[in-house]
Amino acid sequence: MEFYAIHIVEDFKFIHDMMALGSIIEDAFGIQFKGIPYIKTTYNDHLCQWINASQPAKDKTLAASHSPASLWLKFMVANTAPYAARKATKKWMGNAKSQSERSASL
Repeated sequence: MEFYAIHIVEDFKFIHDMMALGSIIEDAFGIQFKGIPYIKTTYNDHLCQWINASQPAKDKTLAASHSPASLWLKFMVANTAPYAARKATKKWMGNAKSQSERSASL
């Protein structure tokens, strides 16, 4: 699915405001993202990516409003999280280990 950054940021704010009022994050997420399951690490990764992006990158993305330049996926690609490479390496190593263990058991 394609989402515009402006909507994702509005959703982050809504969820934050609802949590401040005592709501459970899963409930607030469900209101904003109907039909999409809440996955804590995925939500936190996306939120951290937004928080850690430079202000000019945020401004440029939000100014693009509902154009292809403001798609969330494009923002994510252009503004990788500081920990993304480490996380990808960890995941790759875990997958390689699992593959190796499967091959050894055959």
